[in-house]
Amino acid sequence: MRIVGPTELGCRLLFGKPIDNVSSGLTFAPLWIYELVTETRLVIQDELPAEPDKIYRGSTGDEFGRTVPKELQLLGMKPPIRVTFSGRTKESEAEKIKEDDPYDRRLTVEVVPVVRWKIDNFAIFLKTIGSVDSARKQMEDTCVKTFTELLTKVSPAVALLRIKQYSDDLQTEIEKLVQSWGIEIENAQIKAINFTHTINDAVQNVVVQERKKRANILEGEGLGGKEQAILDGRTNGLKKMMVDLSVKGEVVLGAETARAIAGEGDKSSQRTIIAGSGGFVDLIGVATTIGESLQAKQGDATK
Repeated sequence: MRIVGPTELGCRLLFGKPIDNVSSGLTFAPLWIYELVTETRLVIQDELPAEPDKIYRGSTGDEFGRTVPKELQLLGMKPPIRVTFSGRTKESEAEKIKEDDPYDRRLTVEVVPVVRWKIDNFAIFLKTIGSVDSARKQMEDTCVKTFTELLTKVSPAVALLRIKQYSDDLQTEIEKLVQSWGIEIENAQIKAINFTHTINDAVQNVVVQERKKRANILEGEGLGGKEQAILDGRTNGLKKMMVDLSVKGEVVLGAETARAIAGEGDKSSQRTIIAGSGGFVDLIGVATTIGESLQAKQGDATK
């Protein structure tokens, strides 16, 4: 007499061949003829390829975790499922993702699937798949295949927006896989798309640099607008002086230059003139022009 626990499923094997399922409680399994095997009847939640504390992400020389050391393999360590997403595509445009989105780029990141399932018919399960570990391995392979077919065609930004859709697609593929295994899929989904610290830092740096670039552009546009406003104001002022004084533009400009040199209106202006051969001649020309203009205006006034 053998006992099957309240949270277990049982199956009697006749010379190693599954014969029938056994419910919880006492069961008859004669020694040397029958063997009784048990498994949990509870829902199994698998985070593939392994639980977080069993994921090997590689050493300095193996940052992608492609090769797990044998001593770690014996402890159940496995490399993560990594997917190389596409860069910007038509799908990005369809989702109205901005062109400068840092995650709308070609990136290789971890994708974590979770499958919740339970055994319905233990005898069939033993005949078709054999063990929980074998079932888990085949479901993992199906996850990788599905991700390769779907996620490599879009960017991470699109995948994050469509994670529910891709989770539904994953569940459909898993259900097709196990339909004759004697098990039931509670649900299958993409738990997370994990970006490493290195990728996040790089993406964040891109964001910072792009913001600085935009800030510099705006600052430059602001300075340019300021200078334009100053020039427009000075031009309008000089035009008014030309009209009011009835003189030529170069006369007004010469007068303004002389006033700036003399420091009129701004007592902090530099009053010392350092004249080179060309500069001094120009200043003399300005002074002469101003003098001639003033004499002409006085002569007209006398008449």
